[in-house]
Amino acid sequence: MHAFVTGATGFIGSNLVNELVGRNYSISCLVRSHTKAIHLQNKDIELITGDLNDPDAYREQIKKTDIVFHVAGVVRATQKTDYFNGNLETTRQLVHTISQHAPSHQKLIYISSQAAGGPCAQEPGVTESTQDSLPVSAYGQSKHDAEQVVLSIAEKNPIVILRPSIVFGPQDHGMKPLFKTTSYGIMIKNGFRDFPVSLLYVDDLIEAILLAAKSKKANGKTFYVTDGNSYTWDTLINTIATHTNPRAITLTLPLPIIWIACQMGSQLGRIFKKPQDLNPDKWLEIKQKGWLCNSSRIQDELGFRPRWTLEKGIKKTIAWYRKAGWL
Repeated sequence: MHAFVTGATGFIGSNLVNELVGRNYSISCLVRSHTKAIHLQNKDIELITGDLNDPDAYREQIKKTDIVFHVAGVVRATQKTDYFNGNLETTRQLVHTISQHAPSHQKLIYISSQAAGGPCAQEPGVTESTQDSLPVSAYGQSKHDAEQVVLSIAEKNPIVILRPSIVFGPQDHGMKPLFKTTSYGIMIKNGFRDFPVSLLYVDDLIEAILLAAKSKKANGKTFYVTDGNSYTWDTLINTIATHTNPRAITLTLPLPIIWIACQMGSQLGRIFKKPQDLNPDKWLEIKQKGWLCNSSRIQDELGFRPRWTLEKGIKKTIAWYRKAGWL
């Protein structure tokens, strides 16, 4: 099987590529520069330098690829249009190229996000059939719109859309600040509330991706992916503290303070021309009562079985962070 991977230098993409190498896939990756892909250069991987908006860079790859793993995307930006340019328009260009040049058997796996389906604070969580849950952020809307583009070729090409919950693990920059502050002795809590969330260790997500890739039952469908449990934010930060700094104390930041931090993040992003983790779009997600989703469908239809508990995943993540010098 020949696999073409976008976003291979990112958190999820790099973990996916490592697993594909271990499973003896023939692999080519679209990367913006070889410098960013230095960790891939010692592997038996063909690196294609280019951009999703430039189909000339990867058209020949599409012609010979058995499966496309579309992982690339924009998760933080300085303005709303950047989310739509980086998630929707790039996906539109890729899908158009696939529709024009892909062999009929080629399968497209699109890694979307729980944010595309919207928030939910009540168990068992939002499902693929929930009608009243909608995106609340520009990021979520851009991923939702990109899903519609992918679905537009479902009758001609096999496609699968995966909506992971909050994903953590080795190489993740997104949750690194939470681990770092906890290791310093401060557990950050956003508001005086439980804030229930669904979580997923990255290795389980990779397993779900590969399961969807080889299953014909998955074709044309959308699946939420989570470890099947519901957690409060307290459970998450206390588990991190147990393995980094058991003496850490909880610092609860009132939501108005977080709102101010997000506005400041917007200004800093514009000044330094670098998107910040906290920004006005992220605030639209933080202020929700919770982010729960339900992965019963992928478990029932594809036999997905998460193997990583929260504690095991946290311990493995901490070990990697420390080895990499992040903690």
